[in-house]
Amino acid sequence: MSDTIGYITLAAIAFLGLVLWSTNNRQAASLKKMAKSMQNLINVQIRNRRDALKKQASDVKYLEWIQKQAGAKFALTEVQDKSLDPAWVNLRGTAGRVVVSPLEYDELKKLVQPNKNLRFSDAEEALLGTRKDHVKVSVGSLETNEVFDLEATVIGQQVGVDWGEVSQLTFVVIG
Repeated sequence: MSDTIGYITLAAIAFLGLVLWSTNNRQAASLKKMAKSMQNLINVQIRNRRDALKKQASDVKYLEWIQKQAGAKFALTEVQDKSLDPAWVNLRGTAGRVVVSPLEYDELKKLVQPNKNLRFSDAEEALLGTRKDHVKVSVGSLETNEVFDLEATVIGQQVGVDWGEVSQLTFVVIG
């Protein structure tokens, strides 16, 4: 008799375990669906917000935008020089200059260093400056601005440089 009660108790515990397992699986599936729905809703909200901001991004003035992103304490006046390979833009300001590129600073530095073998290489002004204490580097990206990529594309078109798909720009303030 006690063996029968023990078997029935064991069967009841196993049955309850199966019921709990089944219920937990259904809840997990429901939670996954709910999480996916929430992610879709968030994506729609972001897309709508970006579409609204896309119209504003096309109205951006490149000198003011670059000055703000670079943190330059002087006004920018004009595009001094630009290159397509490697991609960079050199802008002149009232008290210095700003170089903008989609490349990392170290990568850009390697690509644009002057050739010391040429006779007049010292006559040219170094693109990234020569005094480290007068150079300030900052990076703008999607982490700091939700529509950075849209604005950067518009700015690239305004200055005549195709940066392609840009997720960050390096700003080098010299002055």
